[in-house]
Amino acid sequence: MTDNQKDLIANRVENIAWIIEACVISFGVIVSVALTFPDFPKGLNSSISSLASFGFFAMLAISELSKIPLAQVFVASSSFKVKMCSLVALSAVLIVSTDNLITGGDVVQKQRLQPILDVKKEIEKRNNDLRAINLEIANISLALPESTEKLILNSDIEINEKEIKISRIRQEIESINFSNNAGLKEAINREISILSPQIKEAKKQIEKLRQDLINDVKKLNDQKLAEMDRSFLRDRAIGKDYDQKIESKESVFAKDKSSVELSLNQKQKKLNTLYTNLRNADQLSGANQNYINELLSDIHNIQSQIKIAEEIKKDLIKSSLIDKKIQEANKKSLINNASTIENAIYDSKLQFDHLIRENFVYRIAS
Repeated sequence: MTDNQKDLIANRVENIAWIIEACVISFGVIVSVALTFPDFPKGLNSSISSLASFGFFAMLAISELSKIPLAQVFVASSSFKVKMCSLVALSAVLIVSTDNLITGGDVVQKQRLQPILDVKKEIEKRNNDLRAINLEIANISLALPESTEKLILNSDIEINEKEIKISRIRQEIESINFSNNAGLKEAINREISILSPQIKEAKKQIEKLRQDLINDVKKLNDQKLAEMDRSFLRDRAIGKDYDQKIESKESVFAKDKSSVELSLNQKQKKLNTLYTNLRNADQLSGANQNYINELLSDIHNIQSQIKIAEEIKKDLIKSSLIDKKIQEANKKSLINNASTIENAIYDSKLQFDHLIRENFVYRIAS
């Protein structure tokens, strides 16, 4: 192989080396800029870790730029010392490049793992929030508190006891009314039960006398007409005789009626007196009346207490219903929050899986 051919090959190798170096340096600069300014071109915000990454890749680019010149010095120099110095320098540059490359890879890996760790922490935080919400939902009870139920039950018992007490007081009042002059009223009622049938019987007797008179008069009139019809001259003596008989019947009726009516009037007056005495006997004595008034006052006071107890019970029920509605609203809100967090956890898990796949692909590519 001639010297010209060797020079041509050397030039080609050198050009290829410079192309490779240019690619490596460009890649290092681009990666360092991308890591330093992740929001570029929207913003130029950077962090300490991103600036460190920039430094590693900048040092890698500088070391890469020095490899070819050092290699050329090693090949072109005739001095042994220069060759050794260039070789040592080249070895140092290779060591530095390798170390920077490994360190930069670690930094880049950490930079790529950071979003994964952030998403993982976010998932854990949301899972903790979801567990806390579910625990809070489980602790929400829509039933009435035990203290409220006990108060309502006590109100019902108190109202029932007071109603029973009112019923007993009313029975006592009825007993007083019933026992008031009971012996006198019993005697009066006994006399009334005797006189009432006698009065009815007397009235029936008068009516019977009247009916008998009517029948006798009718019968005498019929006989008078019949005898006068048989008499050729229609003797007036016959009519007078029958008229006298009728008058005699009417006189007897008047006497009997007067006697019966006299006895009836006496019995009726006595009956009226008995009814008056019975009404008077129904009237309460002053002591009994005062006692009954006290009992009625007690009933009024108990009814007022029952009304107050019922109002308290209504307020308790109303308050418990309001609390129940609030608890239902809180539970509904917590369920909605839990559903929102579950959706967010699902989205975060999808993002986490996506980042894991990207990191896996990147590591294989690295």
